[in-house]
Amino acid sequence: MTRYLLITFIAVIFIFLYYLTQPPFVVSDDMAFEKNYKKRAIIDTKDDFFTSFTRYSKESKRFLDSFEDAELVAFRCSDNILRSIQGAYILKNAKTERFYRRTIKNNDFIAFMRNKEKTFPPGKKMLTSRVCETENKTILLFYTLGKYDSSNLDNNTILQTIHDSTENEAIVQIIPANFVFGTGLHNISRSRANLICDEPFHIGKNDLLYILCTEEFPKSSGYYISEINLNTGSSRILKKCLNLHGTEIKTTCD
Repeated sequence: MTRYLLITFIAVIFIFLYYLTQPPFVVSDDMAFEKNYKKRAIIDTKDDFFTSFTRYSKESKRFLDSFEDAELVAFRCSDNILRSIQGAYILKNAKTERFYRRTIKNNDFIAFMRNKEKTFPPGKKMLTSRVCETENKTILLFYTLGKYDSSNLDNNTILQTIHDSTENEAIVQIIPANFVFGTGLHNISRSRANLICDEPFHIGKNDLLYILCTEEFPKSSGYYISEINLNTGSSRILKKCLNLHGTEIKTTCD
């Protein structure tokens, strides 16, 4: 009997430790993940939608291209994710056969995000997010919190609502494959206006992440390359391009 109880106890401990070390969610096909891992993202210097806006200079591109593949960790990312006004997590670009935006079905991811929403500061809501996964199965969750005027929700699309948001915070959460070591949560940037930081250029083996942030004001669009230390959370802006748009567009890059 004693031997049986000991074996049962060990089995229970083993099962407990197994579940303790599992990440809160794993990536799934319904999140429109890139099929292959890559060492660096190829991101155009021009904005995809506003093609007259410059996101970063040729000098910045030379800097990003100066990193050797041997220095970098391979990764892949999901589509951009929007939180609908009703609370659903939907994909920005992936569509269904009827051209509606595709809703994420990953229940573990949704439960994780629902729990995260409970911890937000008063008045702050989830605006956008994106999930990236490194080759060693570490998850990088990029997301933006902000405030918006709920009285205009019936007249605006979700994209316009997000665009008009204020008091934005861009955050990255690191979720290791071995979850027993916990997660890291780092603030990338803050802005009074709409802010998104979810386009990583590459991730170094030294844990330095280089990412593109977009900051939208009514009459200007700023794009800047940030360097984030995923261990310490320290960050700094390396290069920035500002597009002033009125009767004509004036672009300055440092």
